[in-house]
Amino acid sequence: SFFGFFIASYTGVLMDTSNQPFWSDQGFMGALFLASAASTGVAATYLLTPKRPENEEGLGELNGFDRWAMLLELALILIFFIALGAALSAVFLTSVYGVVLVLGVIVLGLVVPLLLHRFAGHARWVMYVAPILVLIGGFLLRFVMVTIPHHV
Repeated sequence: SFFGFFIASYTGVLMDTSNQPFWSDQGFMGALFLASAASTGVAATYLLTPKRPENEEGLGELNGFDRWAMLLELALILIFFIALGAALSAVFLTSVYGVVLVLGVIVLGLVVPLLLHRFAGHARWVMYVAPILVLIGGFLLRFVMVTIPHHV
């Protein structure tokens, strides 16, 4: 876990220290990648943990931690748009990558799983659908953040 903490944010830290204006102007990409790694790591752990009565308490704690990680990730994405500024945010949001970020990462990968946990509770299908959506959103976040400077 100790080394995983540093590896999880490594790509974001490299982006912060690069000479690409889109990446290096942010200064918190490492934190965004760390929050995303936390939510996707919990989602993967949740999917791989057997759903037995003796695991229910631990799975409940994982869900609670995952909600906080997803909320932190949402907050960091909002800060990302604020740091971009109005002009660059408009260009970014009207591109294909902006649409993927908003629909794929924010809506599908973060908001829908949060709503599923809140309103669908402990329905059996939610235990599988929500973590899969979080993993898809985490992949799309990395894809967009790594490729966008070459296209905007």
